[in-house]
Amino acid sequence: MRLTRVVLVAFIGAALALGQAQQDRKPAERKQAKPEAGGKGEGIRVHGHWVLEIKNPDGSLASRHEFENSLATATNSGPVLLSFLLTGQYSAGPWVVYVQLNDSAGTSLAVAESPAVCTLLLNQNPAGAPCSSTLSVSSGATPLVLKGTTTAAPFAGSLIQVGSLMYPCSGILSPVSCEPAAIPAMTNGSPTTGLLFTTAALSGITIQAGQAVTVTVTISFS
Repeated sequence: MRLTRVVLVAFIGAALALGQAQQDRKPAERKQAKPEAGGKGEGIRVHGHWVLEIKNPDGSLASRHEFENSLATATNSGPVLLSFLLTGQYSAGPWVVYVQLNDSAGTSLAVAESPAVCTLLLNQNPAGAPCSSTLSVSSGATPLVLKGTTTAAPFAGSLIQVGSLMYPCSGILSPVSCEPAAIPAMTNGSPTTGLLFTTAALSGITIQAGQAVTVTVTISFS
């Protein structure tokens, strides 16, 4: 915290009279104010780095954008997903990333790990869920990298939001069983719901009809 010191001429003599003892005390005060390792000033942080490459139909690069995201904290989102995975209540399922357009229907170009998840997305939002099953997920390594390419945008517009989400299963299922066959009939015959993990609002990024987006999301923890 920065403190702005206003030193009045009338107090100069008094300040000098404090002498060297006060000056020697300042480094100790500053050291004491610094959080100790493992103390209250530290915590686990989720870092998400996104790269969006908007590609023309011929594969050439139209534009490239990099930005950071944050952990989604709405009800039943990032913290819940982490907590339930760590306690075994959830089994890790397939990932999805999306980029949302600014049309009135809120159309999102989604990239999923499997065709089964694309079908699930279409059933949940038939009005606007163009989906590609090209998403790859780094296995057994940190940071976690999600990468894939969307289908072509059906119309021109702006990108207003991105997000990463997971479709978890009950903890009684292994991750292998969860992906992909168990997803469509996960809960009493009804499709399960994906939990938003990270998200970011966007502005100033445009896309033309027929262009696609190659999305790379790098998620790390510290």
